[in-house]
Amino acid sequence: MLFLPSDLDRSSFHAAACTSLGAFELRLRIAHAYDFIASLKMSLALKAATIQSKVRNARGTRNNIVAQKEVSQANQAVVHLAKQYNDNHRRMKALATLLKGSQYETTIPVSLKTIDLAKDLAPANLHTARTLGDSKKTDSWIFSVAPPGADRGQVSRVRWVRAWANFLRTNEEVNLLYAEARAAHTGFLTFARIRRETAAAKSEYASRGATAYALQKAAMFTSMAGDVLQRVSKVTATHRAAMEKDDDRRVAYSLTQKLIIADATRLDYGVVSIVS
Repeated sequence: MLFLPSDLDRSSFHAAACTSLGAFELRLRIAHAYDFIASLKMSLALKAATIQSKVRNARGTRNNIVAQKEVSQANQAVVHLAKQYNDNHRRMKALATLLKGSQYETTIPVSLKTIDLAKDLAPANLHTARTLGDSKKTDSWIFSVAPPGADRGQVSRVRWVRAWANFLRTNEEVNLLYAEARAAHTGFLTFARIRRETAAAKSEYASRGATAYALQKAAMFTSMAGDVLQRVSKVTATHRAAMEKDDDRRVAYSLTQKLIIADATRLDYGVVSIVS
């Protein structure tokens, strides 16, 4: 049978020279304790949801029996997790005692405590969780426990959400710009083509003045189509400069540009090439 360092008493622990192994096991159990806490939070929230569902929806004996069975199953899952956590916590305390005074001495975080099965397993207050967040809950200390570095993860999530929102705004701006540019560019080239066709009419149907006027208009519309490309290029450069000043929007802008370049159907007549 294979024993873990936490299964040994003091004399067996030191006789087997399990100090380093015990230190690694303690670190793993501390991390496992935070996993148990996270699972307990979800289980308590599920228990609260089943109780809330029973109060709101269960009508009649049969429905109440079914709803109560769901509540009992949720409660059993909570108690089972709490007992596993307590066993893990007991082993943590034993290992911390065995390692005390050695080079591997480790302190258990004060936020990790033994769970009182009678007092600490109250159902979650779903209203508080939705309005203030789990950290503001007062019905159990379990909801105030978070692993080290959890705040950094929250900050990263907030920054990701902001960057994604900026990406959507940037993409919308670019879509509108390119849609308007595509319509204007295509329209000007169409007008230019019509004027050239008019200028190519037989002389008996059009005077020299009318032909010259048509050619002049064709040149004007062709020039205006070129102006659209220049304006889009200028706006793109300005937009890029603005994005480079914002860390959160820089990634969003680069993603948007990749979408523009990849989608060759956004603009006709080579407008896409100006952003490559």
